[in-house]
Amino acid sequence: MIGEYSNPWKAKLYIGAVIGAGLFCFAYALSGWTCHDPRQYLCCLAAAVLASAFKVHLPGVTGAISVSFVFILLSMLEFSYGETVVLACVAMAVQTGWQVSKRTKPVHFLFNCSGMALCVRRVCYMLFERPSRQ
Repeated sequence: MIGEYSNPWKAKLYIGAVIGAGLFCFAYALSGWTCHDPRQYLCCLAAAVLASAFKVHLPGVTGAISVSFVFILLSMLEFSYGETVVLACVAMAVQTGWQVSKRTKPVHFLFNCSGMALCVRRVCYMLFERPSRQ
């Protein structure tokens, strides 16, 4: 079979790798969980969840984007890595499963949340942990 589905094992390998790495990042984030201001965190989490429910459909694009990315970026500056990963994954879970035209498959749900955990890990590394080059 020629085309994008000619090697489904490669796609399955990629999906499995993303889910595995994302679950590792999520577990790592939970292992170092700290919450210094629970009230502020819960307010930001609630705002991110509400923002995730509002999807922006762009012309010519099959998917939708959410305005929750603003709250995810803010949480990277205000909260710990663990808090940020949980906030981002909960926001992604709401965006993936809330008011969708067809039921979300579990692998799709896991892939999206794992991808979000990986993105948060990478951005946090780039912002706070990467050695500076001078």
